[in-house]
Amino acid sequence: MANHLLADMDPTSVHLNGVLAVPGIDYQVSKGMLSLASPPCAGSEVYITARVHGSDAAHIQRFIADGYTFLFKLDTVFE
Repeated sequence: MANHLLADMDPTSVHLNGVLAVPGIDYQVSKGMLSLASPPCAGSEVYITARVHGSDAAHIQRFIADGYTFLFKLDTVFE
């Protein structure tokens, strides 16, 4: 089942406290940066996931929001 889910997953997805964010509305990813439409509440968990090309593996990066930051630097795998 997990392999099927990863195969159907967008190359990059963002979740805020477990809720899938909508690209172009809730966030944008470009040039190694994640830009959220508004800063999440302090303590919120932000996960960004990218499928590793040629495999069923995924790379996940996690941030804990401070209530002010809406721009996050991503690992190089997301560039």
